[in-house]
Amino acid sequence: PGHLRNAFYNPDDAIMIVTDPNGTSRGAYSAPDVVKKKDLDNIVIEFNKSKKTRRDGWKVFAKISKLQPFQDGNKRTALIAANTAMNTWDKQNYLVLPFNNIDHAEFMVNLMRFYVTETDVDEEKALDKIMTTLPSEK
Repeated sequence: PGHLRNAFYNPDDAIMIVTDPNGTSRGAYSAPDVVKKKDLDNIVIEFNKSKKTRRDGWKVFAKISKLQPFQDGNKRTALIAANTAMNTWDKQNYLVLPFNNIDHAEFMVNLMRFYVTETDVDEEKALDKIMTTLPSEK
């Protein structure tokens, strides 16, 4: 805890996320073995170049979640980072996960789709699906 993951030095830092609905490793997402500060900087740089829309904030969330920079708490950290990037503290119009259990499950499935993308185009398509499951801004 408290450090960026490096599976070469600490085997506990290796993260694999099962994306197959049957619970098998087929199609599982393997997060990078080593996470560097530069990886997070690239997410910030991309956001700073964006129009800073609500979608751009959710992209920060999805990219940090996919990167899995820490052993634990990655989605919680990603949500705080996305809200900070969007400066929702002043507006009190927070980015929140779906409240309804079915919508939350669909959101998680769409996030897993984002994890297994390999191209920017596929990431954008997966992000579109994520956006359809989120609560409205109000």
